[in-house]
Amino acid sequence: MQYRLYIILVILLSNSFYLLGQYKDEMSIGIVGKSYFFQAYNKYVCRENNVVIIENPRKPNGYSFGLDFDYNLTDFSGIGGSITYSKQYQKYLSSNSSHGDYWYYNVEIKRDFDYINIPVKYYMFKSIGYKSSYYVKLSLGINISYLANYIINGKQYYNYAEKIFKDSIQNKIIIENNVFHREMLELLGNYIKFYDGKMPNPFHKIVLGAIGDIAIEKYYLNKFKFTLGLDFYHAFTILDNIKKGKLWNGYGGWGSSIPRDSRTYNRSMGLKFSVKYILNPQSYYQ
Repeated sequence: MQYRLYIILVILLSNSFYLLGQYKDEMSIGIVGKSYFFQAYNKYVCRENNVVIIENPRKPNGYSFGLDFDYNLTDFSGIGGSITYSKQYQKYLSSNSSHGDYWYYNVEIKRDFDYINIPVKYYMFKSIGYKSSYYVKLSLGINISYLANYIINGKQYYNYAEKIFKDSIQNKIIIENNVFHREMLELLGNYIKFYDGKMPNPFHKIVLGAIGDIAIEKYYLNKFKFTLGLDFYHAFTILDNIKKGKLWNGYGGWGSSIPRDSRTYNRSMGLKFSVKYILNPQSYYQ
């Protein structure tokens, strides 16, 4: 009789440990949001051209939100995906440039990009401590982005014959989704329309990149998962879609070309938070 009790006890304990570690096939879905530092990084402009200054490089300049999904392949790994909409911008200043007798200074350019993102990641997770509801989660995968909207807004201030017109804008240019608009400010302070028209899309519509994150995840009431972590992204596809020698209605209003060594890439780092509902809860936490 005593041996039978031991056998029953061993079976019950084994079953309990199995339940405590039964994460395989778990599915969860929820919402995700991220506030991050976005940078359109160009090695030539940022490192070799010292007249370009990015405004507020240490402040967040983008965010995203959308749906998030996880599926555990094993008790310690799985695959995840999401679909998000991101809004991001970058503003930078150029100290000076010349065109004939005119010397432009403090050229101010702001670029806004809206993307639809579909990241797919493989992740691994491990509990923090014994019978803990907290987990460390590492993810790595690929991200496909579709450029849904873009705006370029630029202003040029200038001087003439060594006289600086600090309050005068020589050029005001807006490019929004292939529509080009330029205004020129006369010396008397009146805007005159210079050009309106269509232009080729200067950016790639589809962007491929690598994405990864490190996060802390907490189970709650055996039904929810809360995740807080750092997210990293770097694009493989260059941002610019202008071939060398190709002219377009660019910042000067008539044409521009991109040097062969001047390639711009999107990259970002940010704080991510998600809340997911477990569709098929197990018995590890009661």
